Amino acid sequence: MNRERRKLEHGEAGLLKLPDPVPTDTEELLDLMDYAAKGADRGMGAGSGYYDNGMLIFNLLNAHYQVLVARKLVKAHEDLKCATNRLNVATWGLAAVTVLLIILELFKVFMKH
Repeated sequence: MNRERRKLEHGEAGLLKLPDPVPTDTEELLDLMDYAAKGADRGMGAGSGYYDNGMLIFNLLNAHYQVLVARKLVKAHEDLKCATNRLNVATWGLAAVTVLLIILELFKVFMKH
């Protein structure tokens, strides 16, 4: 399944520009981060305009990516906590039904004697 990878736009002097608005899709952000890293490779190390610009854009996109991932993890944690609470209630409900059935069976046994 090939999808088209999004690329960053180039501004003045061929430097990369941060997209406005910044995408909210993690796959798209990863594509843009990859493109920014490749843009930084065009430079000749720290101090080079291409390198510094590429790393700046990469770090900004990475910060957005980390926020999105953290939000997804929080949502997953809340959903898991809710499911765990429901399972806990169901378990105690089954335990109560089991105890009631045992009491009913004991009552039947003692009523026959």
